[in-house]
Amino acid sequence: MTVDYILSNPAKRLLTFKDNNWIHSDLNSCSPLAMAKAGFFAVSKDCAVCHYCKKELDFWEANDIPWEEHKSHNSECPFIKYYASPPDQVLVVDALKLERDRLVYMMTQEHKKTVVELEKHQEVAKNTFETKRKRGRARKF
Repeated sequence: MTVDYILSNPAKRLLTFKDNNWIHSDLNSCSPLAMAKAGFFAVSKDCAVCHYCKKELDFWEANDIPWEEHKSHNSECPFIKYYASPPDQVLVVDALKLERDRLVYMMTQEHKKTVVELEKHQEVAKNTFETKRKRGRARKF
């Protein structure tokens, strides 16, 4: 079982806020429970990451509403798209669907990064070829 899968459990995400000395209390809008229900786990005392989209948010203010902040920063998150509001519980069937959606989302994000990198390399190669062609040193394939 991987750490990623473990963090699909809201109770496990909730524990990360205690472990990282989350600076906001249960009386604040961004309480540990509200954060965990919105899909976040804590990575420091004022920084949280969504388990499903890996969006990292920090500098939380006491009146920030985690679900709304999450939606405003990444409306394409599988968790945000799956639920209209933070769920009180996640059924096993929903957890499995979300895990599938999370993996698809993460692969799509990696694919987009790869495409951008390839396009950069393509542009560099094209510019190099054009420069050499102008100087009469380009090879024909």
